[in-house]
Amino acid sequence: MSKISVASAPGSGGAWLLQVLDYCTTDNKLWEHRTVNFHTKVNEVLLSRQHHAGVDGDSVISIGNGDYKYNFWVLYLRKRVFETLEYTRVNGHRLVLSGYREQITPRDHFFWLTNQCRFIQAYNYTGQFTIDWADLFFNDQQAWTRICEFLEHNHVKNYATYSDFAMVLENYKQTSRPLKLSMNFNHKSFLLWSLCFLQNRGHRVPFDVFENFGQPVMRDWIRARQDPILEYTRRNSIDI
Repeated sequence: MSKISVASAPGSGGAWLLQVLDYCTTDNKLWEHRTVNFHTKVNEVLLSRQHHAGVDGDSVISIGNGDYKYNFWVLYLRKRVFETLEYTRVNGHRLVLSGYREQITPRDHFFWLTNQCRFIQAYNYTGQFTIDWADLFFNDQQAWTRICEFLEHNHVKNYATYSDFAMVLENYKQTSRPLKLSMNFNHKSFLLWSLCFLQNRGHRVPFDVFENFGQPVMRDWIRARQDPILEYTRRNSIDI
């Protein structure tokens, strides 16, 4: 039996989808109800998770495409960054610590989070099997059909039913609501989102973004370019 994988953008439900596949492919498995996120162990003989979109193939199912990037960023902050990561203070400002040993200095941790945000905005999986994130809230039958098709294509037995899926999906919805999508340049989370939008489009920042994050020079520079930022954010937001 070949291994199957989940590819996802941070904050888009990749850990939940991996748990769903584990639930579907394990006979008599009980669903572990979660209150925040779904980062628990699965059957690693069969399942793996990709934190990138670079490997397209029939053995990979993706979630994270579509015009919901700002939802993913807000959910990533809420479920992962603010809930599970420690932080320190630098010059009186709170700085999230990545949790990875590769990041050593405060600057490393800052740019780690920046890269997560840039990746969310840039994520675009082009393989055969994808789940539209909005279907989880507005067309769950379609999402379930995609999972069934994926498992059948890979010759993996599915022990779950649609009713089982509806139950585990409800758990995911509970962890994702309510979701407040605020576009406020005075909020550092939106300021970082805005910075990443501009960097992903090749804007050269004329100052040290780590040393000047949240400072007037940065806010003024971003506000001068706010129209495309706000338009992109509105286009990549959906009320759930």
